[in-house]
Amino acid sequence: MSAQILQFPVNLSVLYDVRTVRRIAERAGLNAREEVNRFVRSGYSRAYLAELSERARQARMAGAPYPEGAA
Repeated sequence: MSAQILQFPVNLSVLYDVRTVRRIAERAGLNAREEVNRFVRSGYSRAYLAELSERARQARMAGAPYPEGAA
C-alpha cells in the first residue's frame, strides 16, 4: 500500500467539523483517528458527519454505555 499525503485545509469550518468528528467518535467509543481519516478521505463531507452522528445515536439507543466522563 502506498502512502498518501492529504492536504489539510485551513478553513475554520472544516477544522470545527474535524473536532466534531473526533468528539462524536470518542463519545461513541470508536477510534477517533480512524474516523477523522475517513472524514478527510470523504472530502470533508457533511454527509459523512451526519452518518457518523447517526451511527453514534443508534449505538446509544441500542444501550451501548457511554465511556466514563463523556457526558
